[in-house]
Amino acid sequence: TGCQFGKLDTPVLDWTDGSSRLTRTSDRYTFEAFDRSRREHLLAGPLQGQPKVNLWGAGQTGKPWLRWLLTTTHAVDFVIDVAPGKIGKKIQDTAVISPDELPPSNGVPLLIAVGAEGARELIEPVLLERGYRIGGDAWFVA
Repeated sequence: TGCQFGKLDTPVLDWTDGSSRLTRTSDRYTFEAFDRSRREHLLAGPLQGQPKVNLWGAGQTGKPWLRWLLTTTHAVDFVIDVAPGKIGKKIQDTAVISPDELPPSNGVPLLIAVGAEGARELIEPVLLERGYRIGGDAWFVA
């Protein structure tokens, strides 16, 4: 209350986006570095002490997450995917199921690693319908 928005005549912030910026030149800002950070925080937080974790996504984005999970102490019961050619098969010896087969939330963490545009808007209602809590027992990691 009592606040107004408007355009100022003078710049408040002048941003230079050059090719020499650290985010473009330093290894600290690579995709791999951000991925490593995500994984370290998951292990130290929501996945800590969890014997199992499941995954949504068996495509280009999800497969690296599955490979990584299989190198940890976590068991992966299933991977969810929408591709008909993958459902009913195994990837890295892990069963691939359809979203319709996703069981209700039972405390086992679910990581969602799907990079397709608009996927989150399709996945979130399925999770909520089955009792998952985004940021509670389900995390979008891609």
